[in-house]
Amino acid sequence: MKPVDRDVLFLLCRRRVQLSQSAFDTAEFNKVFRAIYAFRQVDLASIRVPTLVFNGEYESRSVFTHMAYMERTIPDVRTAVVPDAGHTSNMENPAAFNN
Repeated sequence: MKPVDRDVLFLLCRRRVQLSQSAFDTAEFNKVFRAIYAFRQVDLASIRVPTLVFNGEYESRSVFTHMAYMERTIPDVRTAVVPDAGHTSNMENPAAFNN
């Protein structure tokens, strides 16, 4: 399989999103895509600070699988589930999120 040029992929993705959304925020898209483009995996076992990992109650099952992996891998970790919330739990249930 031929490697994909990341710059071409970026332009194609941005155009696809622009066409699918009437109120497209190019600056926000560019910020998110740059973060994804620059992402490198980290050895979670090397984290040496107390860490909180949480999900919303209605988050997808795959995210709970990731949470379980982090719980097994990060040395000083706590996990929590925000009730009555999904992926944006801080906005969906701010009272529970802030507890």
